[in-house]
Amino acid sequence: MNPLLWIFQFIFGCRHRHRSRVFTIKHRTYRVCFDCGREFDLRTGSR
Repeated sequence: MNPLLWIFQFIFGCRHRHRSRVFTIKHRTYRVCFDCGREFDLRTGSR
């Protein structure tokens, strides 16, 4: 991955709309972006 793109995504996060349904595995609830693979923890509210 391009280092500049990685820094941009790290700072601003994922802007994609293609996300999975909600998963709960081992007491962890999250969604996954189909485009970049980023996980969004729904318990802490990070999206």
